[in-house]
Amino acid sequence: MSMTKPNPLGRQCITMLDLRKTFRSDPTPYVLMFRSLMIALGLLIVTATVVGQLNAGRFPAYSDLAIAAIIPFVAFGAIAALMYGAAALFPIRIGPAGLKCYNMMGMYRLAPWAEIQTAEVRDISGVPYIFITTARNKGPITVPVWLKDFSGFALAVKEYAGASNPLTQLLDEK
Repeated sequence: MSMTKPNPLGRQCITMLDLRKTFRSDPTPYVLMFRSLMIALGLLIVTATVVGQLNAGRFPAYSDLAIAAIIPFVAFGAIAALMYGAAALFPIRIGPAGLKCYNMMGMYRLAPWAEIQTAEVRDISGVPYIFITTARNKGPITVPVWLKDFSGFALAVKEYAGASNPLTQLLDEK
């Protein structure tokens, strides 16, 4: 049984049989990075509110202080919801056909194993990603290093890509 089928445009369509294993990022470390930022932001907002109230002769205006104290918690909750939502919505799939994940613009792209040219770890705002370039895709696709099952991801890459693949070689270095 063929795992790919031709489409009217002459390109092969990848079926779910081709992409057998799914990996998701673990947003917890990334969300925890924001925790200290939100605490500092909260202290800054409350301090600025108190100073503003003192200058206006309105201290203590408890409703303003309550709003100022709530803002960082709401912001942190929104960031956490976005990160966990993104982890659920943006899976990384691996199989005999290759690796399918997202590029920097959020577009789902396939990187067939034979077409992977380079793989390297880079930081985006202090968060490590694996950047993978192929002949097919104009820009690199990215795999977050903080996957829930990174060792399983590395084993799946070795299983399907082979030892000579640049991604396998990068994962062997780590």
